[in-house]
Amino acid sequence: MYRQYDVVQTTKIIPINEGSLPRGSVGTIVEIYSTDGKTGYDIEFCDDEGYTTALIILELGDFEHWVDQAKPSEPLQVLDFPSGNIIQSAPHKKAEKKSK
Repeated sequence: MYRQYDVVQTTKIIPINEGSLPRGSVGTIVEIYSTDGKTGYDIEFCDDEGYTTALIILELGDFEHWVDQAKPSEPLQVLDFPSGNIIQSAPHKKAEKKSK
C-alpha cells in the first residue's frame, strides 16, 4: 500500500516530454487520485539540488517502494534539539547469513 509522501523508484523507463526517466529514478508521492476504480499516483522527481525535474501521474506497476542501499559508516545517533546533545547512540547491525 502506498501513501502520500512515500518515497518510490521507477521500475521501468518512463517517457516524459523532454526525454525519459530511467529505471530506478527516485521520487515522492505528492498526491493520490482514485476515479472509477483506478488509482493514479502523482509523483515528483527532483535533481540533486532539489529542483523538480518531472511531476507525473503513474499507475501501480510503474514504481515500487524505494529502499536506500547506502550503508551508513557511523553508528546511528539521535540528537536532542535544540541543544544538539547526543541522547542515544547504537551501532548498526550487520545482516547475518543464514546457515542451512
